[in-house]
Amino acid sequence: MHAIILQHVPFEGPGSIISWLERRGATIHYCRLYEATVFPDPATADLLVIMGGPMSVNDQDHYPWLEQ
Repeated sequence: MHAIILQHVPFEGPGSIISWLERRGATIHYCRLYEATVFPDPATADLLVIMGGPMSVNDQDHYPWLEQ
């Protein structure tokens, strides 16, 4: 299984999801949106884990990648 974790901010981690993925032998790819705006191809993943954050859809000026 290949999992992609979209992480919006560094202080919102995947928590216990990691141990669940590890028990299943998953490969895990982190897409840290606060570091880069290159989105992985979702077709390459069996599972997308989309983390939360303090931003809203109205914060495009501060987080330009929200429009993508």
